[in-house]
Amino acid sequence: MMKSRSICSEIIEKFDLQASYKTKTYEETYMALVKFAQFKVTDEGLLSITVEDKDPEKAAEIANAFVDKLDALNQRIVTDRIQQTGNFVKDRLEQVRMEMDSSRNKLVDFQMTYKAVDFDEQTRL
Repeated sequence: MMKSRSICSEIIEKFDLQASYKTKTYEETYMALVKFAQFKVTDEGLLSITVEDKDPEKAAEIANAFVDKLDALNQRIVTDRIQQTGNFVKDRLEQVRMEMDSSRNKLVDFQMTYKAVDFDEQTRL
């Protein structure tokens, strides 16, 4: 995911890596970034990001940019899931309301047809 073209293209543009890496094409720049940026999940489940560059400060900035992109992506995923869950609950609530209305109507029809007693109404104080 971190080496996806969408994330890498933003990093390439932000840091003008095509000029830094002295590459001719976007593809060459992308391949150079992928070569210089390493991603590893530690035994503790943490993501380790290592970026090699002639300038250590720039390497740190690029690594931090990857973290920012990952954070933004995670927020977007969480937001989408919350929205999907909300839509599911809303749709399910409407379905249950319709089923309850249908059951209520069937009960009223049954009571009218068989002159059944409405216990709620007759036991109310």
